[in-house]
Amino acid sequence: MNTESLALQVVPTDDDDAEDVHDLSVRLRATLLDLDVASVDPVPEVGPDGAKGLGTVLGALMVGLGAAERIARVLRTIGAWVRHTGRTVEIRADGDVLKLTNVSAEQQNRLIDAWLERHAPRD
Repeated sequence: MNTESLALQVVPTDDDDAEDVHDLSVRLRATLLDLDVASVDPVPEVGPDGAKGLGTVLGALMVGLGAAERIARVLRTIGAWVRHTGRTVEIRADGDVLKLTNVSAEQQNRLIDAWLERHAPRD
């Protein structure tokens, strides 16, 4: 399987308002832009007729990896961000979802490794 992009969603808590989630996604975006990826862009809203809306999907980012080999580094960086912030991020690729939460680094690494088995580039 060749994954070249990842869709991310910062999952809001019951106490979050739109500004909180937006600020979190801006911080996550800045963290990911420090990596060697092609792009990290907010996801635009899509109207019912398929036309782009006036805003962005709250907390959603699209990461263009540029090369599928970068997926592990991106996931580990998101995992560190999740542990640091105590937040949850859902990652989607090829119809599969990985939900990273504030669990131990060991548990998180096992989840990431299992997900990578399904999505990492094959030689």
